[in-house]
Amino acid sequence: MDTVAPPLRNYLSAAEFPWKVVRFAETIRSRSIPPLHLQLYPTNRCNSRCHYCSCSRENRLVELEISEVNDILCHFSALGTKAVTISGGGEPTMHDDLLSIIQHARAFSMDVGLTTNGLKMASAPALHHENTLLTWCRISIVPGISPLDAQKFIDSICSRLPSVDVGLSMVVDEKTDMNVAEEISAYAECSNITHVRFVQEIFNVPSTPMDELEQRCSRLTGKGIYQRRAEYRPGQGECFMARLKPVVAATGLVYPCCGVQYANSDARFMADDFSMGRWETYVEASSFDGSACRRCYYWQYNAVLGHIVEPMAHERFL
Repeated sequence: MDTVAPPLRNYLSAAEFPWKVVRFAETIRSRSIPPLHLQLYPTNRCNSRCHYCSCSRENRLVELEISEVNDILCHFSALGTKAVTISGGGEPTMHDDLLSIIQHARAFSMDVGLTTNGLKMASAPALHHENTLLTWCRISIVPGISPLDAQKFIDSICSRLPSVDVGLSMVVDEKTDMNVAEEISAYAECSNITHVRFVQEIFNVPSTPMDELEQRCSRLTGKGIYQRRAEYRPGQGECFMARLKPVVAATGLVYPCCGVQYANSDARFMADDFSMGRWETYVEASSFDGSACRRCYYWQYNAVLGHIVEPMAHERFL
């Protein structure tokens, strides 16, 4: 496991020990792990065709109606959700009502994060509402972009989101353009970018040149996160992540985590076998049998959550 500088831990979930879970220990224990963080996939439509996409075999015609999204947010707000990450099996900005989704989430006092390839945002005439409503935005750098275009593209978004924590993300594989990686690293160092996350492509880890990339980019910025794929283990017993951080897909089905596309194979879509049912039936303490997963990347989360909810004698003797 890689060691990440403390300020950069703010922007991680699966790459390190789950420190944020520890900070919410009392809330989790008292409420038997409420769904504090919802991951919402409003649409499967996408305006890019990244060769490494883990959702490339999803039905690209599927998306949630705005009325159903509002009902979903209302439902999970009542269950204790405090934050929502809008991401997806597609590109969330392709949903025509994305701004309304963000506004509705904020109306329920949820913090809102957005992951996007930024293509539509870069060409948008204005981002006033996004600047006041979003907590953070992470821009995924699409493959094939030139170094110069990458810099202009990122600047066109960041300059209009001064009140938002903006980070960058780049998938690293054998086709990665090191010049682009260096360009965005240099840009991040002299801008208000919070971090640059370089993450290994998950389906072919041995071929990713992470060591070379880290050597080249770490000379240009202190904001780099070099996220090598964490060790996975077979899922075991009850999956507590399914309670803490459920995923509602564009189909309206609930999944235990964002990694079911590769839990047993390189399926590249969210199989119904891993579904916990529709969102209407999801209640606090809904459960999922983690033994269905051959590859679990959230095993540390599950271990920590299990310890938090399990009764312990003499617990005040720290």
